[in-house]
Parts: sequence; structure tokens; C-alpha cells
Amino acid sequence: WRTHPAVVAGVAPWDASRPKRSLQEAYDPGCIDFTCGRAHESEAKIGLQTYRCDDDEGALRSEFSFPETFEEFPGIIGPAMYGVVASSAGNWAASIALMDRAILPRPPLVAMKSLALEVRDRVGP
Repeated sequence: WRTHPAVVAGVAPWDASRPKRSLQEAYDPGCIDFTCGRAHESEAKIGLQTYRCDDDEGALRSEFSFPETFEEFPGIIGPAMYGVVASSAGNWAASIALMDRAILPRPPLVAMKSLALEVRDRVGP
């Protein structure tokens, strides 16, 4: 087991009373990404936030919500928007996995090579 560079550098111990920050806030607070950054600091913000799971080491949990702006029909989000969020969440998951595996101080920049989504059922209005 190798020690993370932050531990070697003498970073202050974790304070459990502080609220948990998302990976996006911790590693890229100035991001202007469409899904998780400041590109939409308005009611049109998707706000993807990814967190490490406390009970499953190596697992991540992402949260987001689509505002009405992205509805193709009342109450129905366009399928392309799910692809956009899946791509962004996948990039974050890949970069965090690479960072953890190589014991890097920051997640590396990654780009999605391919993405496949399957529609399991139709959703009517």
C-alpha cells in the first residue's frame, strides 16, 4: 500500500464536522463545464456533483437534476441530456480511478472514447 502525496505533504487531518465537498468542488472549482461547472450559474444549471461513497471504497455516487429548461415535452427530459450527464460522470469516474491507481495529487484530464446508452422503456407524458 502506498501513501497518497497529500499525506506525505502533511495535509491537515480530515475534519468530520465539515460538510463533504464534491469531487468537482475539490479538484476543479473554477470549472466551466456544461454539466458540473459554472457555465450555467442560473436556473438552467444541471449541477452534476460526484462524491466518494463512504461505505464502498473506490465507488463514486453522482447527483444531478434537470431543470425544466431541458424538457422536450412537459415533464420529459430529452434523451440526449442523459448522454451528456453520463459522459461527464464517466469522465470524472475514470479520472478519479486513474488518480487513485497512480497515486497522483490531482485527477488527470480524460476524454470519453465511446458511450452507449440503452433505452429500456418508453416514458409517456
